[in-house]
Formats: sequence, C-alpha cells, structure tokens
Amino acid sequence: TAETPPTIPLADEPTAKSPPPKIDYGQFTEDELTRTIMAELAMQRGLNKEALDTYVALAYETGNLSIIQRAMRLATYLRNTRVSLELGELWLQQEPESMEARQMMAVQLVLTARYREALDQMIFLLENGEDIDFRLIPSRTASDSAAALILDALIADYLELYQRLPQSRTLRIGLAMLYQQNDQNQQALDVIAALSRDTKDDPEIVMEEIKLLEVLGETAQAQSRLQQSLKSYPQHKQLR
Repeated sequence: TAETPPTIPLADEPTAKSPPPKIDYGQFTEDELTRTIMAELAMQRGLNKEALDTYVALAYETGNLSIIQRAMRLATYLRNTRVSLELGELWLQQEPESMEARQMMAVQLVLTARYREALDQMIFLLENGEDIDFRLIPSRTASDSAAALILDALIADYLELYQRLPQSRTLRIGLAMLYQQNDQNQQALDVIAALSRDTKDDPEIVMEEIKLLEVLGETAQAQSRLQQSLKSYPQHKQLR
C-alpha cells in the first residue's frame, strides 16, 4: 500500500508544540496596561479618586511621561495639590521646558502658600514667551494671614520685575495689591495712578485709584477723578 504523507499544518494553525503567539504591549507590561484601562474606566464611572490612585502608582512604577501627565492633570482637576506638586516634579525631570507643567506648578505652589517658588515658575514662563497674570499671588496672599511675614520680600521681587517689565499691566496691579496688603497705601496709589495715566483712564484702573484715594482720606480728589474719567467714558455704568 502507498505510504500516507504527513499532515502539514496551515501557517496560521499552531501545532501542539508551538508556543502561544506573543502579545506586544509596547512600553507597558500586561499588568500595567490592564491597570491603565481600569483607571480610564473608573474615570468614566466617576470614580476619580480610585483612578488617581492607580495613575499615581503607575507614574512612579513606569516613569512614563504620558502616564505622569495624565495623573497630574487628574490630580489638578481633583484639587489634590500635594499629589499635583509631586507629579509636577516628575514631569519636569523628564521635560524641563514644559510650559504646561510649569503653569500648573505655579498655581499649585500658590495654593500651598509657596509664593516665592511660584514666582520662580512664573518668571520662567514669562521669559519663554508665556502670558502671565501676576495678580495670582496677591489674590491669594490677601486671605493668608501668614503671608504678612513675606510681603516685604514679595514686594522686592515685584519691584525687581517691574524694572524689567515696566509695561506689564498685571505686574503693576499685583504690586499695588501687595503694597495695600502691607499697609503701604500711598505707594499703592502711586503705582495705580501712574498706570491710570498710561492706560488713558481705563475705568477698571480708575476704580482702583478711587478706592485708594478714599482709603487715604482724599475724598474730594476721588470725586474729581471720577468726573474726569466720566468725560472719557460717559456710558460706563460703574463710574456713573
């Protein structure tokens, strides 16, 4: 009888001895990828704290920049300043020039009363072409009684910046705010009055000038400034 030829398996049909096909999970292990997917599902279900816990653990375990970014954005959204700052440090270790990371760090540092460090981040952003609102710090120090201890230092920092950026509107307003918090109302008025002249009686600035004049007891001058500004902006409701 003719000999039966051996069976040849199809190319996509593994033999009994063939190992299972290897799955490529990219830069992640199977466990890390599974946990990432679970974290995303948790967020979709509103379980944000559980998702953040998973993402923070993965950020430290993998050192993956995308995971770190995702974790920090979630921590910031959840107003977890401590975790946000820790993740921000991880982010900047890998991407020191990241404007987004430094913007988020600046806000978180202000929220934790680390004002001088926040200012360093803001200066870096400014030097790299970002638009900075320097009212951020004095808006926070206004309600922080402990900030009184560093107001002199912050004013010195703002004055130094003012020499470099004399045209910055928010820097000048921020400086005036710090002066007021430090009971230096005349200095605050000098800054705001100069800004008012430079901005051609901008109603917002004039209103600040009037408030300071009233604090200093200059009621007649405050009324005069109101009348003067109304000539330029006769329909402005606040001035009227």
